[in-house]
Amino acid sequence: MRQAGAAYVRIVQPGSTMADKLAGAASGTAPFSQFRTDALAYTKELRAEIGKFRAVRWPTKAEARISAMVRTDFPADISCLQAMSAAGSTAASQAVAGSDHHCMVADNSTIPGTLQSLLSQ
Repeated sequence: MRQAGAAYVRIVQPGSTMADKLAGAASGTAPFSQFRTDALAYTKELRAEIGKFRAVRWPTKAEARISAMVRTDFPADISCLQAMSAAGSTAASQAVAGSDHHCMVADNSTIPGTLQSLLSQ
């Protein structure tokens, strides 16, 4: 589990850093063009992470959650980010974030939190 936990952190760390930066841009502290650039870069990172997650042989306890995250959470996050990027303005992207089904799925998932807890044991 310790090795799996290290692999998980190694895979998600770049995306987590990008997500933190994106959160600041989404709040309106940066021009929408910067948000769009950051969001599209993050979608590219999430796609790369899907491949990285699939390349690891995960412990049985974590395998189902990893598969669910890769099949459900990541595609929802990517779709949400694409919709927000296409919104055209910070206000419109915030409206998309609050109403888009994919955004809600990504925001309400408990899988990443339970995985971190499981893999840190």
